[in-house]
Amino acid sequence: MITPEQLQAIRKRAKKATPGHWRRTIGPGQKLRRIEALKAKVVVEYPFRFDKSDDANLEFIAHAREDIPALLAEVKRLQAKQEQWKLMAKQLAEALEDLRTASSL
Repeated sequence: MITPEQLQAIRKRAKKATPGHWRRTIGPGQKLRRIEALKAKVVVEYPFRFDKSDDANLEFIAHAREDIPALLAEVKRLQAKQEQWKLMAKQLAEALEDLRTASSL
């Protein structure tokens, strides 16, 4: 299970990263693979090694800029739902106890 501290550290890293949509591109002479942000700002440059995993790794990194904040938002939404369910369960348990007390009178 991920801790609140780990989530906060992930949020901080995501916030510090270059903003905007990232994409995978090919650098000059096709010897470099790049991750570029909007307006062609190079975020990462990676030497091409003719390894099939290179492009997959860069694609993963490029999508992480949008995927990580989306996942963090989903975690936050689900945590809020969990708190709602906990409150409802507590209220139901209290109501059930009230009914048991009332029926024993």
